[in-house]
Amino acid sequence: MILEPISDEPSGRARILIVDDEPEIRQLLSELLSDQYECETAASAEQALARIAAGCFNLIISDITMEGMSGLELLPRVRALASETVVIMISGAQTIESAVEALRAGAFDYVMKPF
Repeated sequence: MILEPISDEPSGRARILIVDDEPEIRQLLSELLSDQYECETAASAEQALARIAAGCFNLIISDITMEGMSGLELLPRVRALASETVVIMISGAQTIESAVEALRAGAFDYVMKPF
């Protein structure tokens, strides 16, 4: 998938929000993607909602299982705030049910950890 930058993005790079309660995962994904994309991170779904309300993102990569609001609970709120934003769910819980639930809720894709 090639991300096109949001038209008003001054850096000219697409923006990605990485949402995971594990600092190592946030750091790893940010380091891997920051050469090509502008990356921001959030340690919770609640933090992610605040960042989404403050600015536009082309892609959100979110863990499913987090303390407080889960990634699956975050997904419909992202759809309401930023319907054009692509969401990819990630999870260490390797169940078909969680993948199907994420895709039915509107996720573009589901990736299992470790990746």
